[in-house]
Amino acid sequence: MEIKTIGVVGAGTMGNGIAQVFAASGFDVTLQDISEEQLEKGILAISNSLGRLIKKEKITAEKKNQH
Repeated sequence: MEIKTIGVVGAGTMGNGIAQVFAASGFDVTLQDISEEQLEKGILAISNSLGRLIKKEKITAEKKNQH
């Protein structure tokens, strides 16, 4: 059995970081939180983190948009 999708419960600091690492490793990721506001903050944190990686030339903008 091959794992293709990862579910992460909690979009806080650890949850969004874990979700980002799995997505960067090629997994489909479902991120969930008890509040829409926290989920939006988690997604924004991932986007900001990817933006910093682009500035450091660790990833390309195209790679960011794939996730």
